[in-house]
Amino acid sequence: MLTPEEIFSKISKSKDADCDLVSVYRALAVYDEIGMLKKSKFQSEATRYAFAETSEHANEFHEHYFKCIQCDELQPLQGCIIEAIEKKLERSGYRGLQHHLEITGYCPSCAQSPEFESLF
Repeated sequence: MLTPEEIFSKISKSKDADCDLVSVYRALAVYDEIGMLKKSKFQSEATRYAFAETSEHANEFHEHYFKCIQCDELQPLQGCIIEAIEKKLERSGYRGLQHHLEITGYCPSCAQSPEFESLF
């Protein structure tokens, strides 16, 4: 998953493509509107985007991640424990439910670094 700025940076490094950051945002808006993207918003960070497996299910897709606060590694987490709670709420009459789960901390590599010990 990449932010618009990260996408722009990759395009800028390419010898075969040329565009500006506004064009990246416009393209993402179109792809999002037609359901081709999955997106995640992390605390105080730009939205991250990735292409959905199939456009017909892009809006239903969600994934949870662990994000390292030192190196910014994103690690997808398997499954969703919140879905069961949402289904229970829907059976009670709640509608239009959405959720976002963000787990942050230090990845194993950063937690084993000498700098980690000095943080605490």
